[in-house]
Amino acid sequence: MSDDTGTKPDGSGQQSGDKTKSYSEEEFKAVVAQRDEIKKKLREIEEAERKASEAKKVEEGRAKELLGEKEKLLEVANSQLENLKKNMDALRQELIGKIPDPELKALAEKLPDLADIQKLVEKSQKSPGTFEGRGASDLKGSGIKAKDMIDWQRQMQEKGLGV
Repeated sequence: MSDDTGTKPDGSGQQSGDKTKSYSEEEFKAVVAQRDEIKKKLREIEEAERKASEAKKVEEGRAKELLGEKEKLLEVANSQLENLKKNMDALRQELIGKIPDPELKALAEKLPDLADIQKLVEKSQKSPGTFEGRGASDLKGSGIKAKDMIDWQRQMQEKGLGV
């Protein structure tokens, strides 16, 4: 029997009959080595993708955690702001309630600033007969209660104290 199977020395020939290719052992080992190298690279790529995916999940988890913390802080801040607004509204109503004069009260309701309303309350609650500026010292001890300087002068004239 001869070894005439139709294969060429490089292993690229065909066997007669079943049409399958046969390769030399060296070629087979080289192809297997290439296959193993490709599998190794594929595993490395898959591992890198898995790690990247895990890192992304961790990053997303951290981002979600930070977002959750920010949302909680925002809720607390909004709650505190709401309480502050309620307290300021209550204080505003309390201050406006202290103003006896209806015209001044209407003016106070139009003022947006609590400090301005407070000043208006203080001015509206000054005792009658107390005047600031020139001539105020002349009024002390007169015993006359007046809304303003003109009212004071009128009352002084009525009492015969002349001014």
